[in-house]
Amino acid sequence: MPTIQKPQLDHVSFSWHEQSNLFHRELEAQRAKILEQSGLNREFGNPGNAPGMSYEQEAAAFILELSGILSEAAAIKMDGGYKPANKVIATLKSIKKEPSLVFRDGVEPEALSMVASNYQRGEEKPGTFWFDVDRPGDDLPHPDPQRVSQAASVAIQGLEALVRVGRPPDAMLDFLGARLLLCYGRFNESAGRRSIAADGEGTQAEAGPFFEFFDLVIAPLNRFLIQLPPSYGAKAISGSELARRALRSPAKRLFERLG
Repeated sequence: MPTIQKPQLDHVSFSWHEQSNLFHRELEAQRAKILEQSGLNREFGNPGNAPGMSYEQEAAAFILELSGILSEAAAIKMDGGYKPANKVIATLKSIKKEPSLVFRDGVEPEALSMVASNYQRGEEKPGTFWFDVDRPGDDLPHPDPQRVSQAASVAIQGLEALVRVGRPPDAMLDFLGARLLLCYGRFNESAGRRSIAADGEGTQAEAGPFFEFFDLVIAPLNRFLIQLPPSYGAKAISGSELARRALRSPAKRLFERLG
């Protein structure tokens, strides 16, 4: 039985300044472990002596880079326009029924932009007056409700033609896995995987610095994702599953001896 999707009318965009700083602080709190598991300590450390300036600069830049990757991943989940078509359709149907929703804060931006790109005042090219719908200011003319409804209907028809059975690709996970793989590959020639007993029944799990690095880095992102409203469709990410996904990504080719 197909899942009944609800319209997203409580959308909040990703807060780059506030949330990026929080990601950075959380990663800094785990700096020692991240630098060890990533291999940066081995690459730039100075055994037996206090870390030099080059090491400190590289470490600070690396943690900052990781916080940027987490921020971009979160923004993709919230604002990237990669939601499954049926979720966007649910919001479009609400707009079609109640055109005044385009004035409401919190309407999912992907649905709103699709209405704007199909909106017409008359016989001009659709989307010419997109700003009537996706309004950058309150001093603009109000869109005609009937034409807003028509634009939503056109957008729905276009999306319904694209709906496919099966699980859609996850742009956030693809991005996150590939970027973290390349970060790890900067200081390592292989993933260095090993199997360990996962329970008392002989189940095996993969372990090692590669997987531990993924677990450490994505922990702040997981804390962020699980507190999002259900309409975002976000859930906690498994570090081991993300690592295995990364090893199947095109980024693996840039990590020549990975495997």
